[in-house]
Amino acid sequence: MIMKTLIQKHNLKSILFIGLMFIGFLNFTSALTEKKITNMITKLQQTKTIKGVVSNEDGPLPGADVLLKGSRIGTVTDKNGAFTFPKPLKINDVLEFKYLGYEAKEVIIKENTQFIEVTLDEAKIEMIGALNSGKPYKSKRKN
Repeated sequence: MIMKTLIQKHNLKSILFIGLMFIGFLNFTSALTEKKITNMITKLQQTKTIKGVVSNEDGPLPGADVLLKGSRIGTVTDKNGAFTFPKPLKINDVLEFKYLGYEAKEVIIKENTQFIEVTLDEAKIEMIGALNSGKPYKSKRKN
C-alpha cells in the first residue's frame, strides 16, 4: 500500500513536470513566432512596389529597360513609357534605366519613393578619325 502511494506520487510529479515543460515550450514558441511576425512586418514596410514613366524630351519611350542594379530582375516600359517593377524593392536599391541611343540613368529608392519619372538624354556619338577624301570612289559595278 505504501509502495503504491509512492508510485502514484512519483507518477503525479512526472506528469506535472511534463505539463510544466509543455507550457514553457508553448510560451517560448509563441514568443519566437511573435518575433518572426514582427520581423516580417518590418521587412514588408521597408519594401515598396515602384511605378513610373520613362521619357525623352519628345515624349514617352516605349520599350525602355528598367533593371535592378546587380541582378537580372527587370521590366520594359509599355507604349506609354509606363512601368511597374515586378518585385518589391527595398530602400537603397538602385534602378537602372536604359534605352538604345540614350545615356543610362540610375535612381536610388528612398523611403518616400513610390513613383519615378525619368527623362533620358540622347547619347552623344563622336566619330574618331578624319574622313579619307583624297581617294576618289570607284564603283565596281559595270554598266
